Amino acid sequence: KNIYWVYPITLNNKIKAKDLSKRLIKLGIETRPFFYPMHMQPIIKKLKLVKKNEKFPVSEKLYATGLYLPSGIGNTFKELNKVVKVLKTILK
Repeated sequence: KNIYWVYPITLNNKIKAKDLSKRLIKLGIETRPFFYPMHMQPIIKKLKLVKKNEKFPVSEKLYATGLYLPSGIGNTFKELNKVVKVLKTILK
């Protein structure tokens, strides 16, 4: 079976990804933040692979506004429906 390793969503300014994640965890739904942007990684900075004045607004915005929802071959339709129902309620 094909499974999606991660299921990402991005949010508008109504709610921040970190705040949504905190609300979901209280309801038993774990999430993951988007991957940390490459230019912000300590090793990239240490090796000076990116100039200090370089800007990467798209990756920074995705990191700030995105998170990964639960996904995997072990998730049941009941669990997935709970995630959808809770998201619809919170994001109204």
